Amino acid sequence: MQKHKIIFCRKGIISEFYTAVSKQSSLFNTKVNVDIVSYGAATNSIGYPRFYLANKYGKDIKSNGTAFNIYLCYDYQSVKFEQISPEIWIDIDDELINMFNNINVTHIIHKPSIEDWLFSDIQGLSRFFNKNVELQSDSGRNRLMEYYHASGKAYVSSNETECKKLISTLGIKRIATAHMEELTPLFL
Repeated sequence: MQKHKIIFCRKGIISEFYTAVSKQSSLFNTKVNVDIVSYGAATNSIGYPRFYLANKYGKDIKSNGTAFNIYLCYDYQSVKFEQISPEIWIDIDDELINMFNNINVTHIIHKPSIEDWLFSDIQGLSRFFNKNVELQSDSGRNRLMEYYHASGKAYVSSNETECKKLISTLGIKRIATAHMEELTPLFL
C-alpha cells in the first residue's frame, strides 16, 4: 500500500521549518516524501485540513490503494493564545477519520512554540543576526523578537521570505535532534 504524508501548518516560520526538516532525511535513515500545506492566519485552521483533503485527495482517500498520514503541526502557545480548545483538534481527528478510509492523524505540537525549538541552535541564531544578544525573556518568540529588535528589524512569524532566510542559516539537524521525540512520528 502506498503511503502519502501531508503536513498542515501555518505559513511562515512553521512551514519553512518543516520544509527544511523534510530535506534532512539522512538524519532519520529514511526518505521522506511529504506535502507541506501551509495556510495563513486568516484561514480557519480548524476546518482547513478537511476542506483541503476533500478537494485535492477525496477520491484517493476513499479508495483502499493509498494510506494517508496527516500531521497537524501547531504551537501549543498559539492554541492557548487563540483560545482554541485542544479538544477541537481531537474532534478534527475523529471527523477526518470518519470522512475518509485509510487515514491516520498525528499531532506534532511545538511546546510552547516553534520559536522555542529554534533556540536549540543558539549559535545559528547568533550567526544569522551576526551578534550575541543578552536575552531577557523566557519565551522563545519574545527572545527571537529581541534578536530582531537588536538588528533594527521586526519579527513577523508569517513573513515567508525572512523566515526562509532564518531557517536556512540554522542547524536544522541540531534542532530536529533536540526535538526528535516530537518529530519521530513524521518519519515512521
